[in-house]
Amino acid sequence: MNGVDQLRPVELKVVDELFGMGSGYVLDFTNATFDDFFLREVGVDIYDDAYAQGAGSKGKRMRAFFTVGQPRAIVRALTSLWEYREAARIGRGDTETVINARSRLSAIVERLGGAPLPSFDLDDVSPRSGPSSVHSAPDHIALDRLENDFLALHGMSDEPQARGYHFERLLTAVFNAWHMDAKGGFRLTGEQIDGSFQHGGTTYLLEAKWHRAKTDAEKLHALLGID
Repeated sequence: MNGVDQLRPVELKVVDELFGMGSGYVLDFTNATFDDFFLREVGVDIYDDAYAQGAGSKGKRMRAFFTVGQPRAIVRALTSLWEYREAARIGRGDTETVINARSRLSAIVERLGGAPLPSFDLDDVSPRSGPSSVHSAPDHIALDRLENDFLALHGMSDEPQARGYHFERLLTAVFNAWHMDAKGGFRLTGEQIDGSFQHGGTTYLLEAKWHRAKTDAEKLHALLGID
């Protein structure tokens, strides 16, 4: 996964303008309500070391999250922050001061695979229906490509490091073929993580190792907890 799956610099400027990240603050959140918001709405511990940046202000932590976070989590965060901001703005009776605020932020959310942002202004047009949440299985072309990539591993016996990277990329492609929002290898607090994926709203970290020889039944039973 690369930078196109997170926010680009020009998109971060839009988010800064809407949510006030540049000041180090985020909307009217305190440290406690900011922490609670991300846990409840996004399912992310925003005070994890993965999002520590500089002095660790709320704005800097959120900027780090938008730089390294999972695309679907970023979509949830932007959508929930927009709803929070709009509820507060309309509740105060304030007019919108950011030009094309909803359409500009919605374009970012949609680029990352999310649904168009809702509008809460009575004089604004109703948002169109978002994409279906039901994902199709990969087609035969994608499956053939995955199979060929898997078979290619057997010809890399003399290149263990290259084979390891190839295997990590293959697993990322497999998870993404089934829309599991996978991310390739990355380093977290000094530890190398081979990858991650999402399933049932939970993010799982992945440790992968390729063995050329077939794994015997005893090891598989141990993995499954079978005596």
